[in-house]
Amino acid sequence: MVVDQGRQRRLPVIIEAFLTLTEDARDKVTAEVITAIPLSEDLAQSLEQALSQSDQKTSFSKTDGR
Repeated sequence: MVVDQGRQRRLPVIIEAFLTLTEDARDKVTAEVITAIPLSEDLAQSLEQALSQSDQKTSFSKTDGR
């Protein structure tokens, strides 16, 4: 449908808006963490718990260290 209407360049924006709407509906939020080194699994879980307690929402996305 998007491609049929010539809006394929807008697809990344459409996907991002859809993901935001679904997170809101599920009372979730995604946090992107950028670190100098990769997070250990224990540290990632601790961070996720701290974020969940701070805003009462539960979702976490980690990135590789850079």
